[in-house]
Amino acid sequence: MKFTGKGIGWLIAGALVCASAFPDDSIGGLLSTVVIGLVFIAVYLMKQRFRPAGLGWFIGGGLLIAFCVDCLFEMLGGVFSHTGTDAALLSDTLIGFICACGCMFMFYRKNKEVLEDVADGADYSEESEFPYQEEVFREETVETVVEEAEETSEEA
Repeated sequence: MKFTGKGIGWLIAGALVCASAFPDDSIGGLLSTVVIGLVFIAVYLMKQRFRPAGLGWFIGGGLLIAFCVDCLFEMLGGVFSHTGTDAALLSDTLIGFICACGCMFMFYRKNKEVLEDVADGADYSEESEFPYQEEVFREETVETVVEEAEETSEEA
């Protein structure tokens, strides 16, 4: 895999977010900020291999995972300091985790074929090699042309 300038803004944003994590006081805050930065870096890496559809689902799921990491370390801090765990914090973490799993599943569903092909070693880094998105585009274009032809024939 070669690194190009395609999506370089995501890499820069991820690096800046990761770099901003280090003045944090808590380990949970530090790790959750690093996870947010890694989400943006992962977007850059995906854009190097294929054109992801539904990128918002991936980013939303990644941000919710970062929230869960922060909450888990806060709960662990309560356990180790003998103050106990907060039930509201536990429910927030579980709800955030369920929503994160849902977001990641929706991202997987939108990119299922491409992700499986990339996992098998296929490389869709060339602009002309996006068979799944082009196939959908062709189907929509054919449907539009057929509908317009029917409307024209009905008017005549």
